Amino acid sequence: MSTSTSVSTPFFSFLAAILLGTGSAVAAASSQPVITGIEPNQIRAEGGVPVTITGHGLGSATSATIGGSEVMLLEVINDETIEVVTGASMNAYATEVTVQTPNGTATVNGMLNMDPVQQGAVTPEPSRALLLAAGLGALITRRRRRLAAGS
Repeated sequence: MSTSTSVSTPFFSFLAAILLGTGSAVAAASSQPVITGIEPNQIRAEGGVPVTITGHGLGSATSATIGGSEVMLLEVINDETIEVVTGASMNAYATEVTVQTPNGTATVNGMLNMDPVQQGAVTPEPSRALLLAAGLGALITRRRRRLAAGS
């Protein structure tokens, strides 16, 4: 009579894969999202700016925040690239970028610089629709340039 045991927790599944050499440990480790780059790395704090986030495991991104604000638009390009349009009310001093996927959350701080609105300047609050339209137009232009360049 033989008995078998089942592994029920992710940690033990990962450990068993390492010990048994099944290779699923590498897949389990690489499924966590990682952010490796942000372009442009200097943006306006008032929002509506298209931003490209690169890394690994980003293909199933469900949401993202930049400067503490939820992005208005998120488009998955592939597993290594997503494009977003920044939200309208970012904190000018918060530089944290977060991407949420079903496999976990990737967070980086310090890869992004904000251009704060000049102190004392009276700046009308742009509408969400206007910011979204501006960001979407910039994303379309980037996509056309990328297609024309063949990448």
